Amino acid sequence: MEIIEDISEMGVKSVTFSGGGDPFCYPYLLETAKKLSKTTIKFAALTNGGRLTGDVADIFAKHATW
Repeated sequence: MEIIEDISEMGVKSVTFSGGGDPFCYPYLLETAKKLSKTTIKFAALTNGGRLTGDVADIFAKHATW
């Protein structure tokens, strides 16, 4: 969460979750996406969509931009 605060202060424009397997396997993705949604940072994920369900799907549907 500290990294999100730092990149927001630095003016980072966007974040893409990818690599090392499906980012939706990351246990803190929901928490991370919620925090990002409260900033001006745009975000997205590269995924096959197999784990795109529930609350994390809602956050990405409402706030992810590509």
